[in-house]
Amino acid sequence: LDCLERGLPIDMDPAVSQEIDIFKDLVQRIEPRNMIGSMFLGRVEYDRKRRKGALPEKLDAFIAEVKEALLGAVNERGSAGSAAAAFAGIATSDQPHRVDVAEASGIAARRPAWFDAPQEERERVALAILAKGALVASAYLGDFEGLERSLADYASIRDAGFPTYMGGPFAMLDRYGLDLLRGMSG
Repeated sequence: LDCLERGLPIDMDPAVSQEIDIFKDLVQRIEPRNMIGSMFLGRVEYDRKRRKGALPEKLDAFIAEVKEALLGAVNERGSAGSAAAAFAGIATSDQPHRVDVAEASGIAARRPAWFDAPQEERERVALAILAKGALVASAYLGDFEGLERSLADYASIRDAGFPTYMGGPFAMLDRYGLDLLRGMSG
């Protein structure tokens, strides 16, 4: 939207320069990097392997465990868990999660990188729920390698309700590490 707002009233060359500056600033944030990793790279790899009938053998089990971990963490926290899930964009219904990039960006824009320095109880609870889902990835490190981890992250977003802007369980595990995730999930 910034590109349109700033670019429409000016000539093409300065508008392109504005767009490049906006994009450069955007990709420095973790949320867009996560979304590129899962929603572009992961989805492309998922689609490629699905067409060949070569999705990873343990993908369905991984997705089921991530979903179970997220929903279990939401449920064990009651109404605070439900409020935190809504805040963080964690899908909690049995319906397949429809990835809405605009919605995910809106959640992240409320307070970018809230997950790096949670200030409210709702943010701490949301982070604990996400950490529970991300911990599942640690048990599957030997089952998914390279782009298969992005593929699994994409599938977790699509089918298990993991929020898009977080990039998926493997992206979160890579970002925080196992010990920190264990502490967060407490």
